[in-house]
Amino acid sequence: MPPNNVFSAITTDNAANTSVAIRSLHWPWLNCCGHNLNLAVTNALHDQRQKTERALGLSRNIVGAFSHSWQRKRELHKKQVELGLPEHSLITDCTTRWGSKLAMVERILEQAQAIRHVLSDDRRSSLSLTWQDMDVLKAVHDALKPVGDFTDILSGENYVTSSSVLPILQLCRDNVLAVSENDLKLTKSIKNGILTKLEAKYESDSVRKLMRKCTFLDPRYRGGYETDDNALAETKAELQAEIVSLEGQAPAGPVAIRMEEGEAQPEPPRKKMTLGSILQKQADEVAGPVGTVEDRARAEITAYCLEPVTSYSHCVCVCVYVCVCVYFYYLIGSGIFIWFSLKTIQCNSVQLNFICIAPIHNRSYLRTLFK
Repeated sequence: MPPNNVFSAITTDNAANTSVAIRSLHWPWLNCCGHNLNLAVTNALHDQRQKTERALGLSRNIVGAFSHSWQRKRELHKKQVELGLPEHSLITDCTTRWGSKLAMVERILEQAQAIRHVLSDDRRSSLSLTWQDMDVLKAVHDALKPVGDFTDILSGENYVTSSSVLPILQLCRDNVLAVSENDLKLTKSIKNGILTKLEAKYESDSVRKLMRKCTFLDPRYRGGYETDDNALAETKAELQAEIVSLEGQAPAGPVAIRMEEGEAQPEPPRKKMTLGSILQKQADEVAGPVGTVEDRARAEITAYCLEPVTSYSHCVCVCVYVCVCVYFYYLIGSGIFIWFSLKTIQCNSVQLNFICIAPIHNRSYLRTLFK
């Protein structure tokens, strides 16, 4: 738990008993994005089951026919060598993981020529892929392939992905699930179904506000992915209010030590005069009053927005802890920090470990993070 037992949200799947328990505790709930994507794909395919049921069912039967016959496996391997096809085994799908359905369709399309030769030579088999079945499988493959890489990335347990949900939704709308003129009618229907069902999972105002804050506090995004200026201004105002509330919760000065009765109060150690303290005093007199808490918070947010966006396109592997000098009100001794833990960013491969953000009220606690 973060300090003062305060947390932003809890993430689970969409199980009914889990969601009821969280709502009864009045905890902020951000359901799992990877699970939402899995449900969106599954439901979109289910809506088109009249068009896809025969082709997908036939694919399962073909996989089963080869997996239960060593003779067919042997003949398939021979045909793969003769035709110059990859020597891959067929894959069956799993009802709880839509990615396995994509893998099955992809492998059937890859080995279609060898499968036809083996099944046509086998008089006992009545299985046959028609050109209509192949068109359906190609349409399903074209719709699912673009989102195939997202599931594993969004299902990570060792890194936070909440700050990337809104950018990914925008990427799906503008690119990944955007309908093109070359798409088949079935491909367009599946893409539209996936996008509609995925966006429906994030229609709640409370969930949207939480994701906007996460995205804004991620230095790779900030407000760049927010198309609504009013929503961006509202996010800044809410963050400013939280900063002001943290100022009120922070200790105003040194903590008093409780003494037993009759025990003398120790004298505080005298501060040693240094050149830095003398110059700081002069700088404070020249700068004048620091301003109100609201003014300082607004200035820090404005300065944060003006900084260049952190680029990860040229990163290979970085493991660094960044204590950002956005520690609000440090000059007045409140000791409120925002700690950005930027761990293992690996941009040229699939893995991205995202930003963890935690308010820190005690400077001594900050030092323990770097041990």
